[in-house]
Amino acid sequence: MLESGLKINNIKVVFHYKEKSINKIASIRMLSVYPIIICTLIAAFIIANHIENNEFLKNKDLLYMFVLIGIFFLIAGFFSGKKSLIKILADTKFELFGSSIEKQIPNGKNIRIEFREILSFHKVTSGVLLKTKNKKLEIPNELEGFEILSKEIRSHIHAHVIHYKTNCIIPQVIINTTTSIGILLILTGLFIFETKEQKLLFGIPLFLFLVVAIIKILSDKKNKHRDYTTIYKAIFFTILLLIYLAYIFFY
Repeated sequence: MLESGLKINNIKVVFHYKEKSINKIASIRMLSVYPIIICTLIAAFIIANHIENNEFLKNKDLLYMFVLIGIFFLIAGFFSGKKSLIKILADTKFELFGSSIEKQIPNGKNIRIEFREILSFHKVTSGVLLKTKNKKLEIPNELEGFEILSKEIRSHIHAHVIHYKTNCIIPQVIINTTTSIGILLILTGLFIFETKEQKLLFGIPLFLFLVVAIIKILSDKKNKHRDYTTIYKAIFFTILLLIYLAYIFFY
């Protein structure tokens, strides 16, 4: 355990998740993807049922079988996925060394950030979010010695770095879930609706996602920060919206 106020100079210090927090984090992360999985299953059922002229709803045995299989995979997938996540979280580490910090994930892509490249130090509810020109790294407050690590990073970054704190921020998992559900609604609408007007209504969520992404880009530009992830999402939504509109009007 590091002592409070310790100054780290060219000494590699490793931070791990708190052992008592790993099980809770794994459960939350697994549950966070379940809205998308459940919506995908529902969308698949609606599309399949529509293609088969309501065969699933007419045949109760087929319907019960579909529901039971879905529940089985949801329960089995939760415990299997949680077990794997616990192992990954236990082996994940944050290495602080001199002028940089690196997140090392087993069998994953490591993220290394040099302190001199940091453009913003964003304190959020879940910890600290560091952003460079083309990278970002979240340092969770569930780490052993989180406060010491946070202070050490602040002591190394340049004075011009933007420091700000946000207590009321929409978690990224909610944004991702909402986006995924919106896209599923669009795909479902393409199959079950016949008229162009009805299909256009299901394209509204995609348009709203694009508007939010553009507002975020303009806000980042005003704060002299550029988040390339948001820019890529805006480009993706634009292309998807154009393809969707072209499909509706020309096919």
